[in-house]
Amino acid sequence: MTKKPTHKKAYIAIFLVVILGVASAAIVYATQRANIKVGVKVGDTFTYKLTGDSDLFSSDAVTPAYLSEYNETNYYEVIITGVNGSVVSFDTIWQFTNGTAIQNSEWINLATGNYSGDFWAIYPPNLTLNNLLYPQEENTALIVNSTTTQTFAGSTRPSNFWSGDDVLYNSNDPTGSTQ
Repeated sequence: MTKKPTHKKAYIAIFLVVILGVASAAIVYATQRANIKVGVKVGDTFTYKLTGDSDLFSSDAVTPAYLSEYNETNYYEVIITGVNGSVVSFDTIWQFTNGTAIQNSEWINLATGNYSGDFWAIYPPNLTLNNLLYPQEENTALIVNSTTTQTFAGSTRPSNFWSGDDVLYNSNDPTGSTQ
C-alpha cells in the first residue's frame, strides 16, 4: 500500500508564515504609533493673556459672571517640569489682578490627548494638514484642518489650526438649556 501524500506540513508552514507576517506588521505599526515626538523640554515656559467675551449678548449687556475670572487675569503661565516618553508634566500659575493665584501640577499625554487638570493645549511638534492632534486619541479624533505661517519671537514658522463642531452648554445653567 502506498501512502497518500499529506499537505498538512505545508499548511502548517503557510499558517506560521502568515502569523509571523501579521505579528511583524502589528509590531511595526505599534512602534510607529508609540514614537510620539515631544517639542517641549524641562524649563520651557509659556505665558498667556486670558480674556472672556461673548457675542451672545448685546454690546450694552454686562459680561456674564462665568467669564469675569478671565477678564480679571493678570497672566496664565505654564512651566514644563518633566518629559517622560509622550507624557509632559507641567505646573500652571493662574495669576489674578487682585494678587491671588491658583497653582497646579498637571500632565498631558501627547499620544492620546489624556490630561489632568485644566490645561490641555500642548501638542506634538511638526504636525501638518490632516494630521491627528493626538495620534492615538479615540474620542474626537481632532485633526489639523488648516496651516499658515506666522511670526513668533522674531522668527517665522508654520502654525496649525483645528476646529470642532460641538454644541457647548453653559455649565452655570442648571436647566442645561443655555448653549
